[in-house]
Amino acid sequence: MNAFGRAIAALAAGIIAVGHWFWACNGHPCLLHGRVWEFELYAGIFLIGVGVHALASWYWFDHLRSPN
Repeated sequence: MNAFGRAIAALAAGIIAVGHWFWACNGHPCLLHGRVWEFELYAGIFLIGVGVHALASWYWFDHLRSPN
């Protein structure tokens, strides 16, 4: 898998994790499962950041390599 594929995979996993966190905690007392749900939220936000950073790096370095 190339850098673009890894970036998309990290971005998708983060979006799924954050989406699952919102879906699971919608209308439920999240304090019962506090640490697990917090970890899922923070891991999802981290993966979204990794995916966005990887996409930006891939675009930036690919753009610099291409001749004008």
